[in-house]
Amino acid sequence: MLGKGGYMITSKEIMEEIDQALKQFGEYTYGDKGAWEVMDVEKIAERLKDMSAEEILSTLGEVEKNHRWPQPFLSDLIVSLQDWMDPKAEELFNSEFFGKY
Repeated sequence: MLGKGGYMITSKEIMEEIDQALKQFGEYTYGDKGAWEVMDVEKIAERLKDMSAEEILSTLGEVEKNHRWPQPFLSDLIVSLQDWMDPKAEELFNSEFFGKY
């Protein structure tokens, strides 16, 4: 699927980014310092912006379900989404999924 900034991101791509960060920087840095320190969280957020709220929740839900350690990434990503000036942001932040993080 094409979005304004290129291809919309998939859960598989996000999980590969997390795995690459873990491999390159280790679990301590990823878990203790946060995903911001080892990943381009903003780039992923930008790619999510082209998706509907339903698609975002589905994609992130797949990451949560299928990756062994998604929490640091999901927490940092959700913080970055708070700056969105987008009507779908309210729907996302009122979702049960976002409430967990």
